[in-house]
Amino acid sequence: MFVGELRSVPNTKVATIGGKGHPASGIGTVKWSWTDEDGNFHEYEIEDCLYFPQSPINILSVTAFAKQLGDEEGTVIDTKQRYSRFYWNFGKHYHVIRHPESNLPELAINEGYTLS
Repeated sequence: MFVGELRSVPNTKVATIGGKGHPASGIGTVKWSWTDEDGNFHEYEIEDCLYFPQSPINILSVTAFAKQLGDEEGTVIDTKQRYSRFYWNFGKHYHVIRHPESNLPELAINEGYTLS
């Protein structure tokens, strides 16, 4: 998933439930792909992703992704009770994400092998 070298990131922690901070093992660029509602394939290299090898999931910061795309208004998640709609690239593309039992939007990436 990571492409290129991971860089060290000293003194970087992310708090989780319970407020416990977990240190990142590195930072780098990931290559993720997914499809839109029309079935079109999209692939992005997302920069400055923190690496947590102990985490069972990957998390995409929609605000950081929007900043990377230079898209202040069109890359968003519109969340409803049973589904969310993820828009990106100036609102040109979207993907409907049905909420699983966790009620958190999970988008299948890299041909369905990983969830984010």
